Amino acid sequence: MINRVVEPGAVLSAALEMAEQIALGGPLALTKAKEVIVRSNGLSIEEAFVIESECSREVGRSKDAREGPRAFMEKRAPKFVGR
Repeated sequence: MINRVVEPGAVLSAALEMAEQIALGGPLALTKAKEVIVRSNGLSIEEAFVIESECSREVGRSKDAREGPRAFMEKRAPKFVGR
């Protein structure tokens, strides 16, 4: 997967910048995204979508899923709790 093309000498700084942005996300969402990647490795697209849907539903029902939009509307940083 390619998200951005940078000069060879800028790869590490670009990767760290991207990692910092990802780390700002909710811990449950990040955990579930990683779970989808690991569990769906080598499966058909249909099987992978079943796993992705399962994990998405769990994240969607979480306190963090409500906190993100609430924080955005209140123009503040979210306070994710991982639930």
